[in-house]
Amino acid sequence: MIDRIHLSTTDGETLEARWDRPEHPVGAVVLCHPHPQQGGTMMAPLMVAVTTRLVERGFSVLRFNFRGIGASTGKHDHGKAEVLDVAAAVSLCGGLSWGG
Repeated sequence: MIDRIHLSTTDGETLEARWDRPEHPVGAVVLCHPHPQQGGTMMAPLMVAVTTRLVERGFSVLRFNFRGIGASTGKHDHGKAEVLDVAAAVSLCGGLSWGG
């Protein structure tokens, strides 16, 4: 199952995200994409391949676009505010059952 969701950061940005889940999850992973200024997005081929393999092995995977990428609001902050993006993803992942 794949859900398209949005994450909210503590500084008011909204991040585009996907929650990929197997039928019976055994764990959860937050997967962060490669550097956005070098073409990294949550839909990069590496991200899709890793997500597919993790889901096949029973893991729910939360991946998201950092601020300023895809439909995520905000702009690239050279790694400073992006910490808030990761925190929003980890917070959501920790607050849900692995099955969503």
